[in-house]
Amino acid sequence: MKTDTKRLVFFLAVVFALTFAYEFSVVVPMARSCGYGSSPTLMALVALCMFFPSIAVVITRLVTREGFKDAKIRPHFKENKKTYLVAWFAFPVITAVGAVAYFLLFPDRFDPNSGYILQQSAAAGTPVPENLRMFM
Repeated sequence: MKTDTKRLVFFLAVVFALTFAYEFSVVVPMARSCGYGSSPTLMALVALCMFFPSIAVVITRLVTREGFKDAKIRPHFKENKKTYLVAWFAFPVITAVGAVAYFLLFPDRFDPNSGYILQQSAAAGTPVPENLRMFM
């Protein structure tokens, strides 16, 4: 196998090993203890998994002695100003365009009075914030 392929396989093995070990030793027991309902602690524990690929990159670079010199993790804002601006502002614009397109295709699903949320909150017995529109 090529060196890059070996590094990739090693990286994937580390990511999956970390994730499965963590999920089955920490998250699953916590989920069982709270009856598989969502709790802020459980959500925070699951969110920690997002860092495992970064940890795996560091482990892979250390084990394979690749080093961090050419890791290309410096942002170089001046050279990439246009890319950063597009990345920052494109997401909300694309989201808004997608929402408009969705409700143009399915206008019967548009509910400016939040009727579905109010109905679900009433069925669940949870209080609805008085400033629901601002909250949304």
